[in-house]
Amino acid sequence: PIHSILLDLGDASISTESLDFVMAIAKQNDAPPMVVITQPDTVSDRRFTELLQPYVQLSRPVSANALLRALTQAAHRTIASHKRVLVFDRDRPTLTHITNQLQGWGLQVTACHDASLIWDGLSPPRHDLLIMGIDLDENSPIELCRQLRNTPDWQSVPILIAAPYDTIEPLHRAFRNGATDILSKPVFAAELMARVLRILQRIP
Repeated sequence: PIHSILLDLGDASISTESLDFVMAIAKQNDAPPMVVITQPDTVSDRRFTELLQPYVQLSRPVSANALLRALTQAAHRTIASHKRVLVFDRDRPTLTHITNQLQGWGLQVTACHDASLIWDGLSPPRHDLLIMGIDLDENSPIELCRQLRNTPDWQSVPILIAAPYDTIEPLHRAFRNGATDILSKPVFAAELMARVLRILQRIP
């Protein structure tokens, strides 16, 4: 099976054939992740820029390290494709940070700072993953986690808790009440990506 596609459009100017080829790949079901190498001047072609927007793009010259990072990023986008994440955190800067990171990887994100609003999407669940932030001595997200696990439609939905690692007891309570995994606060992009992708890889 093809695990990834590296499309090098070469030194020539962008042709109609090149555009048609990329469009044909884009229309395939379950298309593998693709990295496209272009010339610097191709970014001025609006049609081509819009067409390649879903893909990871590199501009010549390309180093081996840059290519490896791009292929990894493309694979992550494929895992995240069409996945829906609900993010809850009362701390708005943290909520915005997590939301922006997830959207940058191609995830469909719903951000929420009011726990009561989460119940609007409980039956049936409209998300593949729930990320909830908690702070010191905060019980409501953990109680919400428990309530979700007692709701049949949400028993199998992964719940990722974001909390300061110095709050040991809340972490223990989170696991006891159904949390799938724990993410440390403050939230760093690399750890967020690793934990979210690890969870999403298990979802068909």
